[in-house]
Amino acid sequence: MNVAIVFDVTENLPELRKRMKALGYYDRWLNTKPNNPSEIYNLPTSLLWKVDTDFAKALNELNSTITAMQAENTPIILLRCVTFSVNPWGGIIGVANTI
Repeated sequence: MNVAIVFDVTENLPELRKRMKALGYYDRWLNTKPNNPSEIYNLPTSLLWKVDTDFAKALNELNSTITAMQAENTPIILLRCVTFSVNPWGGIIGVANTI
């Protein structure tokens, strides 16, 4: 299933997002429905999603990434996190994230 993960961390969100994206997570959604032009839905900064995964794996990947960052003395603490299925969904296009 396609899973979204939303989280709050104390700091170093840009680095966490970069590392999670390297694991196959996305920070946007491309709509390619028939008879519609392609639209890119930019997600909020602490929301990512991944294809063909499950809730436990997404949470484990986030925790493992944060643990690795902490082992490298990168200050970061996970404050809260929720994973959920992303189908169906709705939203507005929004502006691309700068982080």
